Amino acid sequence: MSAILSVSPDEICLDSGMNESAFGKTNMSLQLSEDSGTLVEFDEAGSPVHYKPWHFSKIKTDRENGQVAFYGEGFTGIPLKTLFENGSEKDISPAVILISRAISKAVSGNHFIPAVGAGGIIAGKNSILFLPKLIFESSCASLSDKEKSEENGFYLFKGAEKKAALYFLQSVILYRTLCKNFPFTETDESTRQNDIIDAHFLPLEYAVNGIDKTLAKAVDEALAPSKKTETDLQTRVPLGTLQKELGIKTDGSYEVYSRIPSIPQEDFEKSSKSFFEKQQNTVSAKRFIYRNKISLICI
Repeated sequence: MSAILSVSPDEICLDSGMNESAFGKTNMSLQLSEDSGTLVEFDEAGSPVHYKPWHFSKIKTDRENGQVAFYGEGFTGIPLKTLFENGSEKDISPAVILISRAISKAVSGNHFIPAVGAGGIIAGKNSILFLPKLIFESSCASLSDKEKSEENGFYLFKGAEKKAALYFLQSVILYRTLCKNFPFTETDESTRQNDIIDAHFLPLEYAVNGIDKTLAKAVDEALAPSKKTETDLQTRVPLGTLQKELGIKTDGSYEVYSRIPSIPQEDFEKSSKSFFEKQQNTVSAKRFIYRNKISLICI
């Protein structure tokens, strides 16, 4: 459950985290018209067909607590963060498939989608709403590091823009869905961003025994954006394979997917542990050299 967002068919309410005095010192009221979200609508086959701008429409102050909140048109759906916390795989899988399709088509077709975390992505039956990025980020600022990370921060890489930011967002969502964990778990933003830069995470191929290699490659590449050059092509998420991995059948119904392990689980866990330990040593050595290099420059 979100500490700042409430969603109903009547209205969407996002707590700004500020009282009237603090809010008045910002320019957030200007963002009502300037900061756009996106409503993605799907046809009966689950293909995205419309990408529509979506804005919060008004600002009101709560008479009881004095907090300022953003209000927008109602929506029938559940935030992805809430699904991750309380939903079953049967609930999560269809939503993640729609979100992935929306992002993949946005990238290939140059449709706009704001890169917001799971707290700002609301999943409906045949539509997905991505809330306005700047307003959502600002509203998360008053939360604790843990809450802020779970709502938004875990899904973002500050060094990524446009397509790379959407690939990263998509891959964190898929990693969280398939592994039940986040690739980068530090709640301190600076530490987490350094981990992303150094690609300091357990790759999907080492996190899920028997995962499809093409799917793992697409996710792992997007989670290590600093390792790619400008001319490298990002491996696209194979949506058909993803659908199979998440248990969604061709008719849209859900069935638990029985993944065949690539090696015995005990051997897989040993291999994963060994990989991560080697990676930890490599990253530690790299950071040690960097710190000492900076120290020598400053002398």
